[in-house]
Amino acid sequence: MSHSATLSMPRGTDAATLESSTLRRVRFLHNQAQYGGGLSFHRGTRDNLVHHILLEDVLFQGNEAAESGGGIQVRGGFRLSFSNVTFRDNRAMQNGVAISIRLIEASPAVIEMNDTIIESSHADSHGGAIHCSEVSGESVSLDMKRVRFMRSSAYGNGGAIFYGCQSLKITNSSFQSSSAFGGNGGALHLGRELECRDEDGMKEVVSFRDVQFYDNTAKMGAVAFFDAELPTCAIPYLEGSPNVFVASKPSVWSWEDFNTSVSGNAAVLGNLQATTPVNIKLFCAGTSALLLEPSPGPILCVKLVLQKQA
Repeated sequence: MSHSATLSMPRGTDAATLESSTLRRVRFLHNQAQYGGGLSFHRGTRDNLVHHILLEDVLFQGNEAAESGGGIQVRGGFRLSFSNVTFRDNRAMQNGVAISIRLIEASPAVIEMNDTIIESSHADSHGGAIHCSEVSGESVSLDMKRVRFMRSSAYGNGGAIFYGCQSLKITNSSFQSSSAFGGNGGALHLGRELECRDEDGMKEVVSFRDVQFYDNTAKMGAVAFFDAELPTCAIPYLEGSPNVFVASKPSVWSWEDFNTSVSGNAAVLGNLQATTPVNIKLFCAGTSALLLEPSPGPILCVKLVLQKQA
């Protein structure tokens, strides 16, 4: 008979020392480390190996990182598979409360998450639940199916996910009550590294299928903020109605029922989505006003008051 193991250590566990490729029915409770409060994945001295590790029926709760990765930090050289994993009440003083992926080693990372819950996580910087960056130039592939994000938040960008990597697939998942308090992308902050379209059409490495977004908030882009002037991943919307999804346009986004899947999201600009930078155009119609037009997004007119210098 297998029993759950409870680990409560003063520092995170170095996965490079693990002999088994499977972690099953393990609990990581109230651990602390500079990076990866619960687990830290890096290659160590075995540079020519790409480890494949399965996490099944695992709980990360109350773990904390002084910098990034309250639950897990990934630095490269791994293929990680999650099944029935829960992240709850973890904390990171910088980025990526549940998972921080910072690829600084010269090997790709592949992460598959199935039937996973991430709840009540807060980052003081970016990525309330997940933060991804490709420092080494190698690629990260993140594929999520039936993943639930609940009450994730960040003081910066990406209330749930801050994604500065190349490949992202999200299917039958949900984002609820995620907030970017002082930044953009209540649920998703998607960087310019994420290219959804090339000359031959939509790339297969990016897709958002039947993803639910409820009650997410941000300064700009409550559902998604695209850190690109002309994002190839933007949600197609009806001209003049930026919150109305148009399924007939080629896109990496699809919903069986958009209206019941996306509701209650609110932002100062872009309840659905917004981009950067905001295009500023002078509105000349007999008044001195500025036309602020996020692309795509709502249009905001601001009265411009000019004062003469003494």
